[in-house]
Amino acid sequence: MIDGRSFLKPIPWPKVKKRINKQLERNEKWIARLNEKKTTSIKNSKNIPSNATIRKEYVKCGKWDCPRCEHGPYYYAYWKEKGMLRKKYIGEYLPSVENTTYKSS
Repeated sequence: MIDGRSFLKPIPWPKVKKRINKQLERNEKWIARLNEKKTTSIKNSKNIPSNATIRKEYVKCGKWDCPRCEHGPYYYAYWKEKGMLRKKYIGEYLPSVENTTYKSS
């Protein structure tokens, strides 16, 4: 910027419109993935016993070159059944209480 003037080249409207539409498309895909993950968490939380404990855990991926080797948080349900500890993956989102139906043990 020299003398208060900017040297940005103006972008023609069709190009701006194309960029906006591309960004809107990315946002829609991101929202669809988010809703899919939430739906998966609700589906996976069905039929969890009422005595289950839900924990938030971070998981290591095991790749040697992973820049952030603690991924998550992911939610898991733990409960004892016939003397054995059981574990069930719920998902990335903790489903609300009204979406969860517990099976009686």
